[in-house]
Amino acid sequence: MRQTILLAPLIGALITPSVFAAPVSAAGLDSPTHVDLVSTGDNTYVSDCMASLGVATCNGTINSLLTTGLSNHQIWDFDLLAGDTVTIGLDITTVLAVDGDPFLYLLETVGGNAFRVTDDHNPFDDIHLISSYTLTDAGTYYVGVSGFGNTPTYVDDDIQKALTGWLDGDMNSFEAFEYDLTITVERVSEIPVPAAIWFMGSGLLALTGFSRRRKQH
Repeated sequence: MRQTILLAPLIGALITPSVFAAPVSAAGLDSPTHVDLVSTGDNTYVSDCMASLGVATCNGTINSLLTTGLSNHQIWDFDLLAGDTVTIGLDITTVLAVDGDPFLYLLETVGGNAFRVTDDHNPFDDIHLISSYTLTDAGTYYVGVSGFGNTPTYVDDDIQKALTGWLDGDMNSFEAFEYDLTITVERVSEIPVPAAIWFMGSGLLALTGFSRRRKQH
């Protein structure tokens, strides 16, 4: 009597394409050109931002001039994918005037909402964090830094799409500080099963039709 060794379930499990997740550096932060300062409020102060291997390090100055009440704000834009995880750290390095009380924003163009805002009233804390926020949409995102109470409005109409409405000229604020900003992005990518497993699965295919004789007792 011939018996067929049924290996189909095992083979199917071995050769069915599968993936696993591994963290990689986000392409959106692989060069300085992807992290650009797009607004500096009163444009008095210049900020720099350099990016490499998924991490952008920026520095800037927020200054509400005591004579005019102007409150500066600064924004960086960068492109990311859905599923990317973003961590943003704001470190106030120097308090220049009466106060150093920051607002830290992460904004998106999809829907235009400030879906994550951090307001820390203690300027002497070393780090102000937006920690491990996973993005649901691909697109251009903005990290904003401003003085206390200086909030943005997103405009989306037939003419323009812009972040506007900052209270730069309408605040009696005394915020003035220098800061370092770190933007870290972790991307999860799909990686195919190693080729060796495919070869193993192919080899087992040859056994599907194998049969052997068994003596009858």
